[in-house]
Amino acid sequence: MNDAQIIAISITVLAVLAGSVFNNVRIGDVSISLNRRIDDMKEVLRTQMDLRLERIDGRFERIDQRFERMDLAMNQRFEHTDSAINQRFERMDSKLDTIITMLFQLDTRVTKLEGRSS
Repeated sequence: MNDAQIIAISITVLAVLAGSVFNNVRIGDVSISLNRRIDDMKEVLRTQMDLRLERIDGRFERIDQRFERMDLAMNQRFEHTDSAINQRFERMDSKLDTIITMLFQLDTRVTKLEGRSS
């Protein structure tokens, strides 16, 4: 091999090595840029998810408030119905007491009448 061939091969090897180094630097730059973009997208997605979760929490709070109002209304209805039923039972008890008193009086009369006729 003569000197010209060695110089040509050396230049070729140096060019290839320089290209490899340059490509590695470019790949590193692309990697850094890509990592920045990914981090930016993460922040954007976190922000959007936080907003959506806040809206969902607001909806759940409104639903909880509606359930509480419904629960209060149902309790009031049940208390009113319970009161009405208790009043009816009390009237029925007083009427039954009156009927029992009347039956006792009739039984007493019948007993007296039977005693007279015998």
